Formats: sequence, structure tokens, C-alpha cells
Amino acid sequence: MILVIWHHLFQDYQDDSLPRYLLPIKFFFVEYGARGVQIFFCLSGFIIFSMNANKNKQFAFWSFMRSRYTRLLPGIILLGLISIPVLGLRKWVFSVFPSVTLIDPSIFNKIGRSENFSWFSNPMWSLFTEIRFYVIFAFVFWLLKRKSSFFRLIVLISILVISQVLTLSTEDKFLDTLCQLLFITEDSSYFILGMMLAFIDSRRSYPLSREHFAGILVAILLLIFLEIQTSFDESMKFALLAPSLTLLVLWKVEYPIVGKLAKYIGIPSYISYLTHLHFIFILRLIGLEQIALIELVLIPVIIFVLSYVINLKIEGPVIKFLRSKF
Repeated sequence: MILVIWHHLFQDYQDDSLPRYLLPIKFFFVEYGARGVQIFFCLSGFIIFSMNANKNKQFAFWSFMRSRYTRLLPGIILLGLISIPVLGLRKWVFSVFPSVTLIDPSIFNKIGRSENFSWFSNPMWSLFTEIRFYVIFAFVFWLLKRKSSFFRLIVLISILVISQVLTLSTEDKFLDTLCQLLFITEDSSYFILGMMLAFIDSRRSYPLSREHFAGILVAILLLIFLEIQTSFDESMKFALLAPSLTLLVLWKVEYPIVGKLAKYIGIPSYISYLTHLHFIFILRLIGLEQIALIELVLIPVIIFVLSYVINLKIEGPVIKFLRSKF
């Protein structure tokens, strides 16, 4: 989150408006700060796989998707409410359905034959990518739990047939159509990398099962398919960093202070990610002067404090309510 927040803060500064000692820092965050999103994807793959790694634990597709949506929706609705004065009512109305449903705005634009639909905010595209990962992950785990090989074969043939029909109707390449149908995109490689690291970590607790072997084999094949180049690019190196450090923490630093620190940093991270652009806009609108060193320290602190309070008083209770009702 610090990477992403400082990336957006430093973008607003010209080189001549910053002290010389801040210029190398500005270069780093403008150039690499957006990589925080790839770290987020990789950590997501790591955490989601870890939560479902126990072979004795049953996996329910709809229960998993319901838990994910109830976790994401309260923050999105809150973001929508504070977006009204920023976007204006008309643009906000056309942002409601894509943002709340996490369906690509281009689909709504095609249905409505317009170019009006968009996201509430730029961070929404990454949540759309996250939901795609949840869907394919849940589907693969559900399929691996089926005992009948014949059933798996039927599902595979059905996917291939649908891909071929879509290929003929759209005159696209078969492989491209198949990848779109299975939500396989460039960003998938970051989730897969996180899942691979989680698989390595899960070996400490659970014996290797057929499902794990099949899952990690699919992950490796997809990673090879997606990463054509022989070495990881900068985004992948950044994405690899966070789960690698997490593994070291899990293995080497098992102290209560780590859990407490992770709690107070982790709890507000989702809300701060969704709303940080709005907070930056509002804080500057009310007259926070652009004194670089003060602003670069003060704004992230304010964002995290506000996000923690919002989670404690609004987001957390709403999540509990939704999960109790659905």
C-alpha cells in the first residue's frame, strides 16, 4: 500500500518542486510503485491457496464465492458513496453496475451500445482481476474434488467445444478464445506464482495429495505458458518479493509482535487501497499544503488511520451482517 500511495503522490510533483535528496526516491516510486498491485495479486494467490490447502477440508464453490463477495462489497459500496461528489451524479450512475458487480465496463458498454460505463475509481480494475482469479480458482478446486474422472473429462470437452463455437462465431484464434473463456490473462501469472509458493509452504503441514500434485502441475504449465521470456520481468520480481518474505516470517519469526503488527497494518489495507485516491483528492482540496516531506509522510498516515476507523466502525460490522444473512 505504501508503494501504491507514494506512487500516486509522487506523480503530482515536478522535479524542480522537490528537494534534491527526494529525487531518487521519487524516481523509484514513480517507476516501481505501481508494482504494489502485482504484489497484491501474488499475495492473494498465496493466501487463497493456503486457506484451502488442507486435503481433508471440503471445498464448496458457492460458499467460497459468497465469502469473497461479502468481503469485497462493503468497501466497494463505501467507495461508491464517497465517489458521488468527486465524479458527479451522471458519471457515478454509469459507474454503479460495473463497480458493484465487478463486471468489466466494456460489457455494459456493448449491451447499452455506449461508452458511458466505467469504474468508480482506477483501483477497481484490480478487484475485477481478483474476482476472475476467484472464479477460476474455485472452479478448478471444485473440479479436482470430483471423484469421477468421466465427469472431469465431460467438463473439459465442454470447455473445448464452447471455445470452438466462440472461435467460429468471432473469427478469433482458438487459443485466444480458450484463454479468455478460462480467464487466463497476463495477470494470472502473479496469482499462480503465489499459489506455487503457498504449495511449498503447505508441505510443512500436509502430505502431498493427488489434488495438490495436479494443481501445482497445472500452475507450473500455466506459468510457463504465460511467461514466455526466459527471466522474470520487474513486475514478477516485485510480486515474488512479498510471499517470499512471508514464507521467511512463517518459518523463522513466530513471535506475537509480528501478528499484532500484521493485524494493524493489514486490517485497513483493503479500504486504504480502494479510497486512497479519494482521500488524497479531499485532503488537498481542504487545503493541505504541498510541502513535499510533510505531505509524503502525513497523507499515508492519515489514510491508514481513517481506513482503520472505517473498517472498525463500518466495514467490519457490515461484513458480519452480510455473512450472517447470506
